[in-house]
Amino acid sequence: MAAEMSMRADPWSDFARELYTAAFDKGVVERGCNAVISPISIQTSLMLALVGAAGRTAEQLRAGLRLDSGDLQHIARYYQAMWTQLCSNGKGITLKSMNRLFVNQKLSVHREFNAMAEKYFNYKPEPLNFADPNGATQQINELVELATEHKIRDLLQPDAVNAETSAVLVNVLYFKGLFRKPFTPEWTTSDDFYIDQHRRVEVDMMYQEDKFKYVELPELEARAIELPFEDSDIQLLIMLPNKVCGLRELEQQLSQLDFADLEQRMHMVDVDIALPRFGIEFDLDLTETLKLAFAMSLAIRPI
Repeated sequence: MAAEMSMRADPWSDFARELYTAAFDKGVVERGCNAVISPISIQTSLMLALVGAAGRTAEQLRAGLRLDSGDLQHIARYYQAMWTQLCSNGKGITLKSMNRLFVNQKLSVHREFNAMAEKYFNYKPEPLNFADPNGATQQINELVELATEHKIRDLLQPDAVNAETSAVLVNVLYFKGLFRKPFTPEWTTSDDFYIDQHRRVEVDMMYQEDKFKYVELPELEARAIELPFEDSDIQLLIMLPNKVCGLRELEQQLSQLDFADLEQRMHMVDVDIALPRFGIEFDLDLTETLKLAFAMSLAIRPI
């Protein structure tokens, strides 16, 4: 299949590693900031941009996505199959991807692009009046809020678009999962969470004792545990540095970690796990990140 797609051996992991390195090791994300990022969502949006690109922009997108020269229909079909598999929900998880392409109503979209966007990426171009920033962003925000079951509100502010905006590409990934081995709410208690060796805060900590896939990683001075979700192949992988102040060093080594090898090294053991309840809100400047990671200087302003 790799030969047919004209894709490199593992473009997904390569892209994720380099995106992570650019965002976190090269200073785009402030040191010590809590962050969440979905490389696969960014890849999908860039792939759709590639479908409509030509010349130098197309070359940069191919290189950044780690795609060799090849037929876009084949590559798009691969993306379609991947998302279909990911979003095949079991009873324990909900995984939804909302894709929308909002186009300035003054512009027309090529018929070929329209067909590929809808067939392979589930993007249906929708005309919007960007000369009315309040109305345009309100319409986009309402769709995003509905797709995420009201978890994401006000994604865009009115100043994010103007009459000169050509298009806004939106990819929203919504995940909700039940652990195969759920935490007992009655066991939740307050405990200390160490921010660094000098600072700690009191948080609600969930506890559990059971068998989980686990591995010691002496080369990283860390350990890892895998929490599977019910009726699904999706797992939550948690890595913890052995030293209270070792998180920064661990983060710097993640780009070199072979996660396939990590999975092979894990084995079932009895574990006592304490996991803090948490929430994260995070914004990332994709323009700077893509430039650092893949030398992309695109005529695109990611929002």
